[in-house]
Amino acid sequence: MGLLRGPDRETARLAGRLLARSEQGRARTRWLLRDPRGHLLRKRREHLPRPHPQEAYPYEAACVVICEVMTERPELFASRCSGEPRFAEEAEGLLPLLDPALPAELRRAAVRALGAFGAVDSRAGRVVGAALLERALPERRTVEAAAATLARLPEPPAAELLRLLGAGDDGPGGGRRDVGTPVSRRGAAIALGLLRHEGAAPALLAALAADEPPDLRRAAADALGLLGHRPAVPALVALAGDEEEATALRARAVTALGRIGAHEALPALLDAARSDSESLRLPAAPSLGSFPTAPAITALTHLASDPEPETVRAAVDSLARSGPPAAAALCALPGLAVRDHWPSDTLRALVTALAACPGPECTTALARLAHPPYQRSVQAAAERALAGRPAAEALPHLLRLLADPMMRHPHGPALLALARGGAPEAEAIVVEHFEHQRSFVAGRYRDEAREALRVLRRAAAP
Repeated sequence: MGLLRGPDRETARLAGRLLARSEQGRARTRWLLRDPRGHLLRKRREHLPRPHPQEAYPYEAACVVICEVMTERPELFASRCSGEPRFAEEAEGLLPLLDPALPAELRRAAVRALGAFGAVDSRAGRVVGAALLERALPERRTVEAAAATLARLPEPPAAELLRLLGAGDDGPGGGRRDVGTPVSRRGAAIALGLLRHEGAAPALLAALAADEPPDLRRAAADALGLLGHRPAVPALVALAGDEEEATALRARAVTALGRIGAHEALPALLDAARSDSESLRLPAAPSLGSFPTAPAITALTHLASDPEPETVRAAVDSLARSGPPAAAALCALPGLAVRDHWPSDTLRALVTALAACPGPECTTALARLAHPPYQRSVQAAAERALAGRPAAEALPHLLRLLADPMMRHPHGPALLALARGGAPEAEAIVVEHFEHQRSFVAGRYRDEAREALRVLRRAAAP
């Protein structure tokens, strides 16, 4: 229990998992959850002699860890009656943790744990749904966690969420839109978007109106994007291009347009990609990946030289999604990466994108990434991708890689590809590099070099 309350969260999580393996340990964690502020234990400790070690209070951090373990393995914590698990009772025991007086982190962890119990049992799901609608969805600090949890329940309360949002039988709003508070309406919009509930589209579109709270408008834009609601495109286009609106809301509209993927949204996304605001360029980069057209690829190529690394990575990922139409643009990026000093994770994403595109130009670009000045991890990824290319394209590049005296580190993937390709010089090169790598007593590279020798032996066998 001491480790469970320690400052190291990972150690505490491991301690929680160990406690969850026994009935006694689970009983102790339940006891701790019933008194997250340690009031009862503190009162008992006041009567103990001074030499007795005084423990830290309160225990909220430990309760967060317990809720995380419950979220991972809810079946371990279900109380049993006549051999049948009783998830609803366990869920009811967590409801006091939704008290607004407790820290927000603990309340969010409790919401997720409640969702885990509700996801495996219909009765518990009804208990959890009712509690979250009443106690967690209207709270600003827990609304997002509650909305995501409600959307994952086996029987989500869609009708109640629609009512909270203001979608009545007499049309969106319909004089009933004041049913939910601004916070709960935002949560309803988030949950209905995650549920892909088409019936919510009219109310979500109405929630984009200028007189609505900003948080609700952003949630409505996100939900319309998740729904892929094409009738919302004109309103979202207008919102994305309105310089009088808040940048955060315009960025959500840009993201939603990318998710919908309607061709008429492309001009608005191109404008966002050319914006002076990084907050608009960043969502424009992944959104343009839904349009494998020449204008979109040109815009993504420009975004690949953006001063913000996150935008650059999003542009590379979008070019990868565009596939063969973006091959020429991808092949030009290794030089740009050297000039702008791309981080290794973005360069490895570029390797993955080039590996997915056919053609000798992409093979040449991969070969370029397999040499300095790129980081060693990038070189290794590029070599592995190069080894998977067609033998006729890759052979000259593999030979150059293996012949470079400055590249004497293990080349297992290249050796294996060379042996399988059947080049006349393969045997001498593989044997030489295998001898050089004998100091590597274990590991993937030595195994691949040994496999290359086996391939050559099988090829030479009569």
